[in-house]
Formats: sequence, structure tokens, C-alpha cells
Amino acid sequence: PHDPDEGRFSIPYCLATALQNGKVGLTEFEDGKLQSPEIIALINRINILSYGEENKVKLRIHLKNGKVLEAEKIPAKGSVDVPTGIEETLAKFAACSSGLLSPGLAAEAVQMLGKFDRLANVHRLMEILSQGKEVGEK
Repeated sequence: PHDPDEGRFSIPYCLATALQNGKVGLTEFEDGKLQSPEIIALINRINILSYGEENKVKLRIHLKNGKVLEAEKIPAKGSVDVPTGIEETLAKFAACSSGLLSPGLAAEAVQMLGKFDRLANVHRLMEILSQGKEVGEK
């Protein structure tokens, strides 16, 4: 991938990153990591044969020793059929807001989002969120 957006929508990049790093988070889409020699080497070994059925993922990994690892996931986590829980969603918000909101404001926003349905109004939440930096702003 040439830029973070390309990386986010690249199945080979995301798969290679997960295999190399054990996770795929926001920091894995920073410019310096997109062209990592280790990731590129893995990308060059990934073949996508078919996307298959909607929301169905099949993975087959051929190891050097000849062993084959296989996994299947239906549907993908975070989809309508398998939504993420509130704790995971709030943790993702905290990770995504890192660098955009101060840790104190991010924590306050997470606390408010955790009880969003019980907030009297959203004025303070909107105030917090509007204090974040624009994406790309230093």
C-alpha cells in the first residue's frame, strides 16, 4: 500500500500485519510501517483466491515445514450479526482518539459514551469531541 487508506482496505496488508505483529491497530497504518520490508515480504507470499460468501472468511496458511493451518470465521466480528461489546467499543474509541484528544478528555468521553443512553444531554460530550485535533494536524 502507498498510503494509510490503501493499507486499511488491503486484505494482504492487514493479514501480513496481523501475522507479523499479532494485531492490526491504527499505528499499523502509519506511513513508516506500510513499507516495512518484513510486511512486504509477507504480502508477496499471500494469494487471495476468492472472497467467497459475504461475511465469510476462510484462511489457509502453508508453513515451510509443510503443515497447513486453516481457520474459518462467519460472520466477521464487528458485523451486524456479531457486534462488538461495549467494553471493546470503548477501548477502540480510546485507541482511535489517542493523539487527537488529551488522555483526560478521552477518558471523560469514554465514560460518557459508556452511559450515552442515560445522558441528560450531549453538550459536554460534543464540547470534548470538538476539542480534538483535525486529522493530519500536528
